[in-house]
Amino acid sequence: MARDHLTLQVEVPVYPDDLPPAEHTRERASDWRKLSVPMHMLESVCVSGVSTLSPPALDLCWEHGVAVNFLSAFGHFHARMTGVADTSATLCRT
Repeated sequence: MARDHLTLQVEVPVYPDDLPPAEHTRERASDWRKLSVPMHMLESVCVSGVSTLSPPALDLCWEHGVAVNFLSAFGHFHARMTGVADTSATLCRT
């Protein structure tokens, strides 16, 4: 995942239908789907297996209070990072 202003850019590999799941690697992908997801649409993100999340994308999630969950390739929980959205506007009293 990468950052582009206030959106996350996600690349998802596409594999041939006859390729067994055990052989799903970056090198065996036949194509890539690219998605652009605005931050205001996200509550959390799950990063599964051997995936990468760029530091600017991680920072964007942190700034907007979007939780990032890190899972193993088999779905076992490893870690969670939760940022705090800027609440200064809601804390101000007139």
